Amino acid sequence: YKQAFTQMRMGYATAAAFVLFAIVLTISLIQMKLFSRNADE
Repeated sequence: YKQAFTQMRMGYATAAAFVLFAIVLTISLIQMKLFSRNADE
């Protein structure tokens, strides 16, 4: 937030937000696969 609006670095802030989104998405998908595998047993 500070990078985008205080320092006007929109590109850097967007890239950082996208990287964080990708990390969270990856962790969520791994977690969903692990929990669905345990539910079948």
